[in-house]
Amino acid sequence: SVDLIVVEGCGFSEINGAYKKELHYETDGVAEFFMLGRWEGCGGFFRIWRFTAANGVKGWNISWGKQLYRGEQEEDILFYSAHIPSGGNADLPLKSGWKLVRRGQGKSPAPPLRW
Repeated sequence: SVDLIVVEGCGFSEINGAYKKELHYETDGVAEFFMLGRWEGCGGFFRIWRFTAANGVKGWNISWGKQLYRGEQEEDILFYSAHIPSGGNADLPLKSGWKLVRRGQGKSPAPPLRW
């Protein structure tokens, strides 16, 4: 079981760091990973979380939000996304293949992850 994921080499140094597994909150049926951090002067959380798109494709996002547990009105700022290849393991974020989110606020280079 992976309890810590390290993001490094990212275009925004704020996003680099160690993300802990959140044991009490899931998105899309799997645990999220989070790190306390500031974005544009505001305190909040950087998060790595899985999604399922309307077309059924699964992937992972790296984002920031003011709350760890997002409410219905809370929208995260999206930076990077990685789509899981067909037949790939969807239970953990991908170590590579991250891309800037279109209309997001990511900055090159997109980070690799390790654990």
